[in-house]
Amino acid sequence: MEVGTKIQKLREQRKITQQEFGNIIGVSQVTVANWEKGKTIKHTHLKEIADNFDIPIDFLLDNNKKIKIIQKNKDTSKDNINGYEITINTPSTLITELFNKLDNMIELLKKDN
Repeated sequence: MEVGTKIQKLREQRKITQQEFGNIIGVSQVTVANWEKGKTIKHTHLKEIADNFDIPIDFLLDNNKKIKIIQKNKDTSKDNINGYEITINTPSTLITELFNKLDNMIELLKKDN
């Protein structure tokens, strides 16, 4: 999910308009609309957006991490951060590659001993 789509979903969950969100962040409605369409966002604004939605900034930036919006609640379980359910999708090829590298490192250590 792209950054702009995540911003739009988070904003809509809060039931605020682009204009209202822009006022909170300190930008125009047009700027918020551009972000939601995929235009560039300054890193300072990304921090403000993440802070406003009370989520880690890397969830906005990483396309492999998806935010499934749920009702805001008091649940603080590991799968629920500040009322947002976080789903992390890690490609299986990445996991396979990681284990292959670990196996190679173990083999190198065995040879050294």
